[in-house]
Amino acid sequence: MAKDLRPFSVVKNGGFLRLVNTLEPKYAIPSRPYFSRTVLPALYKETKAKVTQSLKEAECISITTDGWTSRAT
Repeated sequence: MAKDLRPFSVVKNGGFLRLVNTLEPKYAIPSRPYFSRTVLPALYKETKAKVTQSLKEAECISITTDGWTSRAT
């Protein structure tokens, strides 16, 4: 979900449930609260540690911004 920017509610969507059931009928999909309380915090902690380590090892870093806007978008 995090990788594909999908909401936690995807685990309750009919199409997703059907897909998982077709692939593995005995698999019980974890609940939305499980993802928000367990999986996401663990993923955040792991990713933060990797980014922190990468920044510590970097010889130099560059930070940029893009302030351009358009009414068409």
